[in-house]
Amino acid sequence: MSDPCKWKWPFGQHWNNIPEPRFQPGFVEFTQTDSDLLIEASLQDHAINLSRYPLNYPAFLECDTFEAFLGAEGAGHYYEFHVTPSNSILQLRFEIGGERGDLVNHLVQEKLFSSHVLLQDSSWNVELCVPLSALGFPPSPCLRLSFGRYDYSADGGQPVISSTSPHQVCNFHRIEEWQVVDFKKCSP
Repeated sequence: MSDPCKWKWPFGQHWNNIPEPRFQPGFVEFTQTDSDLLIEASLQDHAINLSRYPLNYPAFLECDTFEAFLGAEGAGHYYEFHVTPSNSILQLRFEIGGERGDLVNHLVQEKLFSSHVLLQDSSWNVELCVPLSALGFPPSPCLRLSFGRYDYSADGGQPVISSTSPHQVCNFHRIEEWQVVDFKKCSP
């Protein structure tokens, strides 16, 4: 593909009539090349947590986290990838219609994507490169995508949660509310 299409989605809290007072804006831009999904997130944040965690530690329970949810039309599974400001990652694989239960049952040990984090004053940016061949999706031009965020404040209170999908309730796993992107319909 020459000149891949690029999408830009803002974060919001569609399950609330108005965003929480501590909500900080952000957006995700992504493109698909012949072999990879390239994701870039820009997140405003006035209290960036730089704690480091081992691979597959559930850091979203403790610190700022960007999440990417990836599925494909016709696939029986989907992925949830996390990246923190310190570039700690968590990788999960779920069967569609299956029980989510304990996260340990869904961990993916082999690293499936590469990531890079850039810290700036009052914001952090995340870049992910996801080789599509590593995901085991059937050949399909349509991907189901959603992006989420846990934004913790310096006071240690509950995080502000947001998503790029129009979730009617605060549950990122509502696949039917993820956005479908048909890369074949995109024009250079």
